[in-house]
Amino acid sequence: MSDPLADLLRLERGRARAEVFSTFENLISSPEGFALKTIAPLQRAVCRAYDGIDIGDELWSRIEVQQAFVHRPKPVRPKEFLLLSGIRSFKSLAAAAGAIYQSQRCSFEYAEGLRLGPGEHPRISVVSIRKDLADVIMDHITGNLLARPALKKILVGQPTADSVTVRHPSGRHVEIKVVAGARAGSTLISRWSAGVIFDEAPRMLGDDEAVVNLEDMRSAVVGRLLTNACIWYVGSPWQPYGPVYEMVQEHFGKQDSEILVVKAPAYHLNPVYWTPARVQEVRDRDPDAARTDLDAEFADPETQLFHYEVLKRQAREEPEKLPYKKENHYAASMDPASRSNAWTLTVLTREENMVRVAGLWEWQGSKAEPLSPRATCKDIAAILKSYGLDMVISDQWSVDSIRDFMAENGIALIQYERTTKQITQDYINLARRMEAGLFELCPGKVIRQDLLRVKKKTVGGAEGVKIILPETQDGRHCDAAAALVLASAEFLDEPVVPVAEETYPEPEDERVEREQYDREVSGDDYDGDDDDWGEVFDG
Repeated sequence: MSDPLADLLRLERGRARAEVFSTFENLISSPEGFALKTIAPLQRAVCRAYDGIDIGDELWSRIEVQQAFVHRPKPVRPKEFLLLSGIRSFKSLAAAAGAIYQSQRCSFEYAEGLRLGPGEHPRISVVSIRKDLADVIMDHITGNLLARPALKKILVGQPTADSVTVRHPSGRHVEIKVVAGARAGSTLISRWSAGVIFDEAPRMLGDDEAVVNLEDMRSAVVGRLLTNACIWYVGSPWQPYGPVYEMVQEHFGKQDSEILVVKAPAYHLNPVYWTPARVQEVRDRDPDAARTDLDAEFADPETQLFHYEVLKRQAREEPEKLPYKKENHYAASMDPASRSNAWTLTVLTREENMVRVAGLWEWQGSKAEPLSPRATCKDIAAILKSYGLDMVISDQWSVDSIRDFMAENGIALIQYERTTKQITQDYINLARRMEAGLFELCPGKVIRQDLLRVKKKTVGGAEGVKIILPETQDGRHCDAAAALVLASAEFLDEPVVPVAEETYPEPEDERVEREQYDREVSGDDYDGDDDDWGEVFDG
């Protein structure tokens, strides 16, 4: 005979679990859930937007909510969700709650009318740039599962160091597991996916930067997602390039976007922790860190020579390679390499005032299998001849031996001989020509990503500006950018001069005072001619 009191308690516990998982917001704020005692307005808006629930007029009236979304989100649950904010701002907690919520709300359908068979248990994967960082999210997951009675009821067995299994309302099991990033996303392909969380996603590299990269991992899991699964990307902004940076440029503030992007300062998303005093302390200690860790802005774009919006605008959609035109003038350059760097060839042409990249080619070797310079030179010669060229510009790398290999194929190799100052000016002139809309790029991520990484740094002395070509983890050294500048040099000797700002005559009394000051600080060498100062700012 059943015990009425026990039956009632079971019923009440069932109702409590149902209430906890009724909405994502309830899971975050309920004492039976993650028990977030004080939930900020923007946190509520994030919960509702992820859940596909209208965020409501009251929340939308708040300026911090409008800034985080730009447009009011549609009440549709996103398939991909990017939460970008500063540090200690609710991201990891939200991602952990999202994993548990998804485990209870997921469908076991992978296509219309097709469901997982008996014994097929889906997985929710947590991936980060390092396993110990992903463990932060897992600690939130296991800690709350063990601490809250309503959550503990769904736990199956005991959590391990990197995984936990929970029971879906249907009785089937769902695994939540930390997995390492791997080549071609191989750790994400063995199971059906009820969701994936890419932690510290802004610091994950692209497929042109590393063997283990965000784009391959995303591609590996997309085809294995169950019907209502979601991909989470969480993290704080980092450098202004890479897959997440481009994701923000493409999707932030776009109401019809396939990816919902939330971008918010830490003090808006978690005002309980980020008091004005704490915010000011970080700003005083490290203003650069405050930009990314507090304000949720990518690192200072002023250090970039080329900007994403300009590069995107100046890249044609097609064709990838321009056909040869007999009446056009062409120039080519290459940046040779044999191992980790790519051997890059660029062919340019000029049509009236527009310089166009006719094509970009790369040959990639490795330490285990380096490129054959002779074979690569043969391939390059065939491409050059198809554009009517019998010469190519190259840097100094192995120039003597490569010159012989090119000569074997009827191509003259010209060593690039320009001073550091001239090279710097070539990069600056190239950037100005692009900004003026007078330089067309070929389509493709390689050339865009290499140009995005080029940095400019103000230095003392006669140089004025220094160009920096950062090296990526896979050994790339902005190879396409270097080859592009080599080929562009002859087209860039006449720099594009920016339109001068409107000026007004200097008052006579101020002119006399300025010239007197200049004489005092400059000594006898100063003759009042402003040209004496030209070299300081040149380049």
